[in-house]
Amino acid sequence: MNRYLRRLALVLSMLLLAACDCGHSVTAGTVVKKSHAAAWVQFVQTCVSYDPKGWCNAYTFIPIEWPETWSLKLRDDNQIKPADQRDTSWVDVPETEYERYEVGERYP
Repeated sequence: MNRYLRRLALVLSMLLLAACDCGHSVTAGTVVKKSHAAAWVQFVQTCVSYDPKGWCNAYTFIPIEWPETWSLKLRDDNQIKPADQRDTSWVDVPETEYERYEVGERYP
């Protein structure tokens, strides 16, 4: 269960960051971290029947299929700051690019 909670937290964090557009998006730079998530299924519980008082008395689970993903965390090398203070962004990439670039290499 802990594995699913971590994945859910990662997905929610990425969605939150994408929604708020915090900082600027780094599209090229040095690869500082790599992340791969296998495909997985999330089950969301929902109510399908309510009693007259409004209490749920029958539940069902809806499956949500999340695809396999490959991501690179890039550091912006164009900023005039120490390396550990530069902006970073996660970028989703195809599996071939994930395999091609190693931590410490410049992308693209």
